Amino acid sequence: MKDFLVRPVVKHAILAILTVAVSTFVSMVGIFKSSGLIFGIMLALSIVSALAYIIATALYAKNEVNSRRVTEVQAHQLEAFKDMANNIVSICQDNVEAVNRCIHEASKNGQVNLNIWGFNNICKNICGCAFNTVKRLSGSEHYSIEYVRLIEDDKEDSVATVGYANQNMQAPRTFNRVRPFKNIDKDAFRDLWLFKNSNSNIAISFGKEEIANDLARPNNKTLYVGIPVLCHDEKMVGLLQIIGTDNTKLGCLTKSEAEEVVGKFFVPYANLFLLLHKMEKALFAGTNKNPIDYYLEGWKR
Repeated sequence: MKDFLVRPVVKHAILAILTVAVSTFVSMVGIFKSSGLIFGIMLALSIVSALAYIIATALYAKNEVNSRRVTEVQAHQLEAFKDMANNIVSICQDNVEAVNRCIHEASKNGQVNLNIWGFNNICKNICGCAFNTVKRLSGSEHYSIEYVRLIEDDKEDSVATVGYANQNMQAPRTFNRVRPFKNIDKDAFRDLWLFKNSNSNIAISFGKEEIANDLARPNNKTLYVGIPVLCHDEKMVGLLQIIGTDNTKLGCLTKSEAEEVVGKFFVPYANLFLLLHKMEKALFAGTNKNPIDYYLEGWKR
């Protein structure tokens, strides 16, 4: 049975079905939020299908771990994998009740109360969980995790860093700062270039040589990972960044190992950001409001 499930055709079919299921059920939440029973069913199905997708992605990635240093790597990564799975389940459980309350309130008065639940507020929590996974894998705290979200505008799209985690919990200079990316120069940050090019692949710069070639401001960085968060139409709505400044490189010796580790441990976090993005869309469905409007007042331009 396992050999059948890990076949590429079967794997892609299962992930495609789960992706469609998540998108469908989350959309139905917004449509039926005025109907108590159907709303509850759709919310439950959206959460279950999202968890199934995240777990399936993680398990398929786990099956593809490189066979080199198998005993050492698997023993070390097993605990990190357990932590990651527990983190994701815990985040989902913590947010279900808040999202439910927020949707019910929005259906009554047409206003979304971001004090109950807000996408930007939970981003910092997820970045903290990803940072703990990095520490578990690398044995080092010399990393920074950032989540950058797309800000859609009729005139010009831009981005803002809305979540972060690092050794000192110091906010990056880009935090809550609106940054356009249409007309950027060669010295712009890497995230702006990835959004400008609508990058759909995971970007990894491994080692100081690649960092110097790929980043305009390499400084003391030794690892850069940019994981795009994509909607079903391949539109890039977010970017999860991992930046390392020592030689641990997520506990990997080669770039190919880093690609496997990123796919196994951090793509599930990116999928979680996508799920919450869709939940935010569902919250604001029918309110004639753009969620970004609620945040812009506190952001710097």
